[in-house]
Amino acid sequence: MSERLYGKLAVVGCGLIGSSIARAARARGVVGAIAVADPSAPVRARVMALGLADLVTADPAEAVEGADLIVFAAPPLAIGPAAAASAHRLQAGATVT
Repeated sequence: MSERLYGKLAVVGCGLIGSSIARAARARGVVGAIAVADPSAPVRARVMALGLADLVTADPAEAVEGADLIVFAAPPLAIGPAAAASAHRLQAGATVT
């Protein structure tokens, strides 16, 4: 285990990259809570079944609310719309990548 660096991680897009980030963050204990947003119902079901996140939603704005680390791991053309949809819920000082 490592030192907790962030209270909440939000991962928007939970394919290979997003799920790897969530797994590593959970395994290393560097975040308190993990929220995942993905538009695919089968992906969300798999994330829940694997216990990768504390909150699983289709809504990126819901996932990023209260997060101090946000990772957009969606396909490149989906990142702009996801970021725009969630911008109103980003907290000041959050790290966004």
